[in-house]
Amino acid sequence: MSAGWRYRCRLRLVLWLRSPFGWAVLLVGWGAAELLRRSFQRGPELAGAIYEQEGMLLAALTMSWVFSLDFDSRFVTLLGTYPIRRWSLLLERGLLGSVLMLLIMSSLTLLLYPDLGVNGWRFLAFCLPVSFFVGAAVAAGTVVAGHSLGGLLAALAFWSLAMASGDALGPYSPTILPFPNVVQAAAYWGVRPDVEWELWVLRNRLLYLAGGLMLWGASAAWFTWRNRD
Repeated sequence: MSAGWRYRCRLRLVLWLRSPFGWAVLLVGWGAAELLRRSFQRGPELAGAIYEQEGMLLAALTMSWVFSLDFDSRFVTLLGTYPIRRWSLLLERGLLGSVLMLLIMSSLTLLLYPDLGVNGWRFLAFCLPVSFFVGAAVAAGTVVAGHSLGGLLAALAFWSLAMASGDALGPYSPTILPFPNVVQAAAYWGVRPDVEWELWVLRNRLLYLAGGLMLWGASAAWFTWRNRD
């Protein structure tokens, strides 16, 4: 990790902490988590609501904010004139957005520690492939539209589809954590020898991980082609 990347990452983290939007996301995220904790008595339902439903929204908001700094101000056009690899611009923004999302979700995990205990960290890790896919959808929508609003709308469209579909997506649903066999495997795999992952669950996570990689690759290719010399 270069000194330049660390400096830019630190600069954007400071901007986030000084931004009213950043504090609004934090406060609303904490408030929503507290309301969900009071609404759900069962651990699996609470974990699904926090790490899947709310987690997707937080991933969309943090990633769109990171891209808005460059795309909404058209500063990315100026960056494109520098002798740097185009794909590295997207990679850097994606890494920063991922760091912000992980920090916020980690704070929620600490908030929910009395309810979920150490399992909260395992649930967070289990849901990372879906958050990764949502971040990739933000990147793709932003690059195609040339504005962070396009990325945010793309992520919200995916979130709405996931919420509205219910059980219609079956084994392809991004919200499978409340299922008893899934939450048990996420919480106790590697701890209890009798707990194993079912094959369809592994396929589900690999699907969103592969889909996210494809979207990031397509975004980088499109951005590179559109800003070619």
